[in-house]
Order: sequence, then structure tokens, then C-alpha cells
Amino acid sequence: MPGPQRTEPESPPSVNPQIFLDPLGYLRTELYRQRVACNTLEALASTDTNGDVRADAERILRYIVEEVPVHIADLEQCLFPLLAKRVTPNDKLDGILAEMHDEDERDRAIVEDLVGVLRRLAEGEASPADLQSAAGRLIEPRRRNLDRQTEVILPLAEERLSGADLAALGAAMAERRGLPPPK
Repeated sequence: MPGPQRTEPESPPSVNPQIFLDPLGYLRTELYRQRVACNTLEALASTDTNGDVRADAERILRYIVEEVPVHIADLEQCLFPLLAKRVTPNDKLDGILAEMHDEDERDRAIVEDLVGVLRRLAEGEASPADLQSAAGRLIEPRRRNLDRQTEVILPLAEERLSGADLAALGAAMAERRGLPPPK
């Protein structure tokens, strides 16, 4: 995995509902954006941080607070239940999903700490060194979770979900964002 480098997990100004014609591709893009956010957090927490720390902190804070929960809901409320209907016992999905859920629960308090430090950093009331502990406790577990989604969950979804399943998934993801279903 590349070392710390600052890049921006920018979100598109408006989302075209047609993007949800390929819901797994959209989820892949979100996983990439979360990796970028991890890299940016890592760079922001480093002692040799340069650039606009306050702006970077605000951007990451906004992404974590506004967009990551939507991605998690896409997974937990749409993809995982749909996938659970289509897998075979040999896929061992139940164990993987339980493990991911446990990790998400364990990370919740760390994310709350991280959000607090990012808010203070964005307001100029904290330093990048204050971010090191919370970011350090979250980044590697988050990357492992992203790897599992990329290497296990999405390939399994590609293999098991039908065209109708993918259309329903895309429609649900669009609806979550207040968009019409893709056509």
C-alpha cells in the first residue's frame, strides 16, 4: 500500500442516477475514495504535514460525516441482504459479514474521536499531532475492511447477483440519495 500522500476524496457536485446502472462499479469507486481518505488522514497526521491543514481536515471531516455513512448503509441495508439470499454455504459469507460488522462496531468510538479531532483541526484548535492517535487506530483496520470488500464481497456479488438483483441494488442506492432510479 502506498505511503502517506495527500490527495482529495472529492465527491461529484451532482450525481447522475445513471451511475447506479453499475452499482458494483459505484461501490468500487467508493472503496477507492475511502482509501484516498485513509492516505490523506495518514498524511495529515504526519509530523511533516504541509499544505492547508485546516482545509484538508474540513474536507476529510465532511467526507467521513456525510458520505461514508451512506456507503455503509448501501452495504448493510442493500448489498449484504441481497447477497445473503444468493450465496451458497461454501461462500462462508455469514462469517465474513459478522466479522465486518464487529469491526465497524469496534471502530465507532474511534471514528467519534477522529471526528472530534478533525473538527478542532479544521477550526485551528488542534495540531496534526493531535490526530495521530485516532487516525493511527483507525487507518489499518479500515484498510483491511476495504481489502475484504474489494477482494471478497464485490467479486462474490459479481458472481452471484443477477441482472435483476443489480438493477434493484442500483435503484435502492439511487433512492437513498433522493435520486430517481436509473434507466
